[in-house]
Amino acid sequence: MNSEIIFYRPKAKGHGATFRQECLIKYLIKKSEIIHIITLEKEKFHIEGKYNVRNLIFNKLARKVSILRWIFLLLTTFFLISNLRNKSIKLIAFSDYESIIFRLALSILEIKHMISKNLIKKNIKEKPKFEIIFFSRGDIVEIFKTNHPKINFIKNLIINISISYYKKIQLLGILSSSRYVVQMDFLKNTINSRFSIAKEIDVISNNIIYPKININSNSNNNKLTKKNFPFNSQITIGFAAPLFLRVKSLDIFIKICNELNSNFPIKVITAGSGVDELYFTSKIRKIIGEDNYLHLGWLDNLNIFFEKIDILIIPSRYDSCPNFLLEAINIPNIRIIASDIPAHREILMQNDLLFPLENFKEINYKFKKIILMKNERYKSYINKVKEKYTFNWEDEIYKVINKT
Repeated sequence: MNSEIIFYRPKAKGHGATFRQECLIKYLIKKSEIIHIITLEKEKFHIEGKYNVRNLIFNKLARKVSILRWIFLLLTTFFLISNLRNKSIKLIAFSDYESIIFRLALSILEIKHMISKNLIKKNIKEKPKFEIIFFSRGDIVEIFKTNHPKINFIKNLIINISISYYKKIQLLGILSSSRYVVQMDFLKNTINSRFSIAKEIDVISNNIIYPKININSNSNNNKLTKKNFPFNSQITIGFAAPLFLRVKSLDIFIKICNELNSNFPIKVITAGSGVDELYFTSKIRKIIGEDNYLHLGWLDNLNIFFEKIDILIIPSRYDSCPNFLLEAINIPNIRIIASDIPAHREILMQNDLLFPLENFKEINYKFKKIILMKNERYKSYINKVKEKYTFNWEDEIYKVINKT
């Protein structure tokens, strides 16, 4: 009999890590694994195949209050695993909290089993083999630091206390898991340097996603594959992300637009939504002008965005293993330039495709350089990325899940 596999999915569909999880569930269904999904969503999952759903939506507060969400997840997981009769149960965690909650549920089950064995004084059925496999989506400590810059003494004190808390949560999440998997080598190195623990860490990066895109639909963009940019041509630069100020560096992109607009004939196209959307779009519109700026809002399919741009700028202050960058790598007729952070450097590997955050003179120089770069040179850079990140991601994850 195959394993029974338990997922917690906070969303029914989406981009990034949620999309990856959906791909994994589809793959496991094809492998005839038994899938259980615990969710808070009313919306039905758009996943074909047989799987079981436990919905926690009966309490609306659980969607808004995190402590309630984790309590309901703990209770649901406990009752679920208590009633499973398979010999092998695998709980797939995608966050530090999920790993901890799953471990707590297993601990409660263990206590229940011991009490039953001692009180009933008769043979108790052998417990299934439980494993928690933690696929880390990123470093919660660095994400918190990025979102909360230090400003003054009081705030710095609160931030330092919070960082200490998140480090403890991260350590508990790692120790709670049977196997711990990160997305990139720099994350493995960070965890190893932060904690002195004897635990094997697997590394499985995201892979390049091959988009379905009509490469002939935008003849203006075809100039990137046919010839170098004429320096005096108008260039369309693009930016797409959830519109939250710090991690995705909305403020940096606004300053980049201001710098480039003073030196190059540019248009700007953006996509995404979030709490800082109005601030972000109004600032860019003021710099670029109404005629040279288009905001597409939230897009379920980014093809329409990619088809309209020449150069994609990714100015993130932090990322673990950016799905968006790996998707864009395989888009024809655009060029990519990204912030020089560990994740981008590990993927792109070339200084020519990276710019230092907040050094706007250097950004201006790098932008000019990528415009004038020979097609053969740019393609050689991209081909190296494709060689490294073109593989079957689901196959690699499946090997880890079934690793003995």
